[in-house]
Amino acid sequence: MTGDPESREANKREPLKLFDNVYYVGLHNVATYLVTTSAGLVLLDASYADSADYVLDNVRKLGLNPADIKYVFVSHAHGDHSGGAARIQAVTKARVGLSAEDWAVLERGQGNTLKRDLVIKDGETIVVGDNRF
Repeated sequence: MTGDPESREANKREPLKLFDNVYYVGLHNVATYLVTTSAGLVLLDASYADSADYVLDNVRKLGLNPADIKYVFVSHAHGDHSGGAARIQAVTKARVGLSAEDWAVLERGQGNTLKRDLVIKDGETIVVGDNRF
């Protein structure tokens, strides 16, 4: 796949429940997961900047409200995982968490509109409702 929006359009997939409280809401080739908890929703990775609205639409297709997303935990600073975080945060007011090193990479990048928020330390556990991340 190339990095252009047309190829992302071709990689759209319907959301699906994987197991228990974990759903797939991403593109065919870039994973984005949604976890339901007793204290709201948690998104794991945020896809590309131009795919953020698609991810939010997939949350809606599951019958869930994107406004209930409380956290977006981004695995690393590459644009296919972090690019949509600013848009998702703007829509949902969710906290966005990355490692300090990944925040530094984003802050050096051109066109980054995401402001440093939650810094996740190696080995740290974050409790959201009845789930531990």
